[in-house]
Amino acid sequence: MKRLFVLGILLSALCSLSASWYIGGEAGYNHSFVSSATRFPSTEMKGSSGFDLSFIAGYELMDCISFESGIRYSMKNMHYSKEDVDNLTVMHNFLELPLSVSFSFGSDRVRGFVGGGGYIGIRFLQAVAGRTMLGSESLENMTSVPNSSYVFTFIDFNSGDNLFDAGLEAYAGVSYFLPSENNTEIYLKARYQYSLTSLSKGQKDNVDTYIDALSVDIGVRVGV
Repeated sequence: MKRLFVLGILLSALCSLSASWYIGGEAGYNHSFVSSATRFPSTEMKGSSGFDLSFIAGYELMDCISFESGIRYSMKNMHYSKEDVDNLTVMHNFLELPLSVSFSFGSDRVRGFVGGGGYIGIRFLQAVAGRTMLGSESLENMTSVPNSSYVFTFIDFNSGDNLFDAGLEAYAGVSYFLPSENNTEIYLKARYQYSLTSLSKGQKDNVDTYIDALSVDIGVRVGV
C-alpha cells in the first residue's frame, strides 16, 4: 500500500490530470521476420515487406499516460523459395485488435512516447505472387501453371491452417502537437510485434511458422 502511495505521488509530480478521449489513424511499412522449419528439402522461407493501416481510439488518463485500442489491417509477407522450382511472395492478411498502454514525456509541443501491450486477430486472406514451376509440391492448393510462369492467385485455407492470431507488441516514437484547440498531434512510431501463434495447427505434416514484424508508421490523433 505504501509503495502504491509513493507511485501515485511520483505520477502526480510527473503528470497532470487531463482525462480525455481521442481518435486517429496511422499507416506505414512493415518488415516480417519468419521463424520456421520446413519439411521440404532445399526450401527457404524468410521475411519480406508489407504494410499496416489502422484506426485507433484511446483514453488519456493523464497527460503522460494513455490507453489505446482500435482495429488494424496488416499485410505480413514472406518470401518462399525452392531451388529451381519456386520463387514466391506469400501474402498473409490479418485483422488485429491491439490493446496497449503508453507513457509520454517532453514539452507541450514535442513529446516522446513508449508503450506496449498485446493483440489478437484473425488471418482472413492469403495469396501468392511470383514464379513457380508446373507440378510444384510446395503449394498444394495452387492450380497448375505453365513451367516458369509468373502467377498471382489467392490460396484457400485448409484444415491445417491456424487462422487465429495473437502476440505481444512494444513501440516508441515522437509526436508533435499542432497549434489547435482539439489537441491534434502527428507522430512517427516504430513498433515490434512478437507472434505467439503459428500459422499452422501443428498437426502431422504441418510446420510451425511464426511471423514477427517491425513496423514504422506515421499517424495523427485528434481529441474528442
